[in-house]
Amino acid sequence: MIADCAKLPNPSPLLSGNPSKELQLPPEPVPEDAEEGYEPPVKVVEELVRLAVMVSTIDTECAMLPAGALIKQPSGKVEDSQTFKGLPYSKATSLKSYVHINKPKEVSVNSDAITAATDFLTSCDEMEPKGALVCKFDESINTVTWRSLTYEGFFGYTVVGTPVHGYCYFGSGQKNYDIAFMLP
Repeated sequence: MIADCAKLPNPSPLLSGNPSKELQLPPEPVPEDAEEGYEPPVKVVEELVRLAVMVSTIDTECAMLPAGALIKQPSGKVEDSQTFKGLPYSKATSLKSYVHINKPKEVSVNSDAITAATDFLTSCDEMEPKGALVCKFDESINTVTWRSLTYEGFFGYTVVGTPVHGYCYFGSGQKNYDIAFMLP
């Protein structure tokens, strides 16, 4: 499904709201040993499949939480950390204090149990391109939000000094291919 959706032109058409609507994929190249008059098969992608791939891609590339909010049990199960009490303002506004929850990293076998349980996800600071996440602090509600320039409509948030955090996406599902012109 992902490979088929990647064949669609960028930017691909917006979703119509009809789950059975089909988009025709560009034709495959004709094989060299094909007979004369060979017609490549017509392949299509349904909108419901496109939507599933969009949601999965955005979640994989953007989903973020404060570092330490999740803990990995020895069994491999990941769950909310009972010891996470939130981030102070100085850390909440630093990208180094956040991790991508769908991007695990290699943990050294020599690391101690506490490090292996808490430092198992990739830091948002390693995200490419640099500057694709923009921070804003709202004093009236004591909340730090991180907005994505790659997938406009995605933002992660944390309430300073509390364990309240999360992320959400409200957008068209389109990736911003003009991000190079938006970066400092």
